[in-house]
Amino acid sequence: MGLNAFFAFTVVLSMNVSWQAALTAVLIEGIIFILLTLTRFREAVVNEIPKNLKISISAGIGFFIAFIGLTGSKIIIQDPTTFLTLGNLKETTVLLSILGFTIMIVLQAYRVRGQFYGEYLQ
Repeated sequence: MGLNAFFAFTVVLSMNVSWQAALTAVLIEGIIFILLTLTRFREAVVNEIPKNLKISISAGIGFFIAFIGLTGSKIIIQDPTTFLTLGNLKETTVLLSILGFTIMIVLQAYRVRGQFYGEYLQ
């Protein structure tokens, strides 16, 4: 999905490449990925990546997703002076987001099955 987003926003919108050409590139990339998986070359490459780097990549992806969530819920907003700043905490969108996150934390603490990621931690 990350590659699809890259092609959609960067290649098509920023670089003015036609969507047909971008989708063709995604198709070719998919075929190459399947070939690398079938030949087990992809597995060999992944096994050579140090564990600390794998953990840091996962953390970076997690921070990126958290950043998207925080900006989407307007908890953090753009600021020309400091790049980012805290949003208006009295806004309905922000309050609902904080409430939802609090509920997720409580469900996690009580180990309720079906909450956001608790099944992987047990």
